[in-house]
Amino acid sequence: MDNIGPAYRSRGDLEADYAAKQRKKKNKMKSKVKPIAPEKITKKKEDFIPDEVIEAFNEIIVEKWNGTQSFFRTKEVVSKIKKKLKLNRTDKIYDNHWLDVEGIYIKLGWVVKYDSPCYGGLDFEPFFKFSKKEKK
Repeated sequence: MDNIGPAYRSRGDLEADYAAKQRKKKNKMKSKVKPIAPEKITKKKEDFIPDEVIEAFNEIIVEKWNGTQSFFRTKEVVSKIKKKLKLNRTDKIYDNHWLDVEGIYIKLGWVVKYDSPCYGGLDFEPFFKFSKKEKK
């Protein structure tokens, strides 16, 4: 019986196999990550906002509720968030967009208005206004 040993492959065959494996690996990686759909933004945003931020908003909405709406200045909710998270500065709140909660509350049936002065416009303190969505 002839024993010719292990099968030897040419350098070209090895390079072709390696390239095929790399393409397959790259295609597998591509299929795992997909662009986010607009309707999923609010849910994803909820995952990035600490519970303490939502607690602060809930508390101030209740505190400021007048029967039809809750109106409060941004600095009021920022103060609550700083206390809850034991923060000395506000930059972390703004850098992480933790005040961008409108979509979360709108999804739950609130009408949310946030307003702040624009460059060269009227001068006033930024505020939030929460009211119930009117039933039709």
